[in-house]
Amino acid sequence: MFFYFHQIEDLWNALLNAWPSLFGPDYTLWSNQWKKHGLCSYPTFDIHQYFSVALYNWGSRNLTDDLGRYGIRPLAYTLEAIEKSVGFTPQLICSNETTFWTSELLEIRLCHERNGIDLKNCTRQHGCPSNFYWLP
Repeated sequence: MFFYFHQIEDLWNALLNAWPSLFGPDYTLWSNQWKKHGLCSYPTFDIHQYFSVALYNWGSRNLTDDLGRYGIRPLAYTLEAIEKSVGFTPQLICSNETTFWTSELLEIRLCHERNGIDLKNCTRQHGCPSNFYWLP
């Protein structure tokens, strides 16, 4: 399914607030996210539903706050510490570059049940060693 702006035009302002691009046009980021993550949810979710669910999840859960409640702030951590703080196994993405013999945490991905709302343990991990840094 192709990504066209008119399919999410009514979500534009909410997406600008919740999911801005740091490196280029916002539209390009959202298109890439649909191709990378959203297509696997089709036909359960069309493009509009995918981004609506993403916005709902963004508004209902603040992962930085979840981590902070357990004292996890930018510093050195383990996957186990993050799992305990959020109550499930997220998918962690770390840098390939190592500084001082460790990796930097780049992303924490949340896995959802097919309904797009309920969280579940992620089964795949991508390249984070047992210890890593989360930089501010």
